[in-house]
Amino acid sequence: MRKSDRARVRAILSSLHGRRKAAYIWEYFHFYIIAAAVLAGLIIVTLLQTSAMKSTYAQLIVLNAPDPESCSAGLEEDLQEAGIPGSGGKAAVEAGLKYDPLHPESSSAEDLQVVAAELMTGEADLLAGSQSVFDTYAASGGLMDLSSALGTAIQADSGSVYYAKDASGKEIAAGIWCGSDSPLMQSACSSGKMLIGIAANSSRQEAAVRIMQYLLR
Repeated sequence: MRKSDRARVRAILSSLHGRRKAAYIWEYFHFYIIAAAVLAGLIIVTLLQTSAMKSTYAQLIVLNAPDPESCSAGLEEDLQEAGIPGSGGKAAVEAGLKYDPLHPESSSAEDLQVVAAELMTGEADLLAGSQSVFDTYAASGGLMDLSSALGTAIQADSGSVYYAKDASGKEIAAGIWCGSDSPLMQSACSSGKMLIGIAANSSRQEAAVRIMQYLLR
């Protein structure tokens, strides 16, 4: 805005009062007001997301849990009682998402997008689900090769390791089968066999490995 225009606007504003002044401001400056509001909203959302990420020790997604609330509450309580993560934030369990590659007609397209986004951005660190789920996400590059994450520990328990092909067709250790005594199997998280693995883009890999080892005890 030129200097002469600024002077004219100040003169007009000084001559107006109440609603007329507010209406004039909105008429000529609504674009800037809206832009400022949108920017402020984006900043707030970004800060909240950053704060949530910092306070989360690691996040586990459990797909198709028959009782999502009991699964989340039970697992989070088990982890807390086990001293995980101690004072280092919260181990979060998201169990309300539904996706079954074998039955796409009963799956939620919105949930599918959420899972894909959280795995690819590193917001989610671990995934628990069926064999078909692991085949799907291994093929899309969403799962880490556990042979590199767990090293010798995975070799000692090779009978429980599930191998699947990644995006390049290479066979990787995509997940490990949970035993009947795993907290995952005892917290209303599954009605059948379940695998657990680590997201390829996990931003908290050390925490993910610790939680995984506890859940596979």
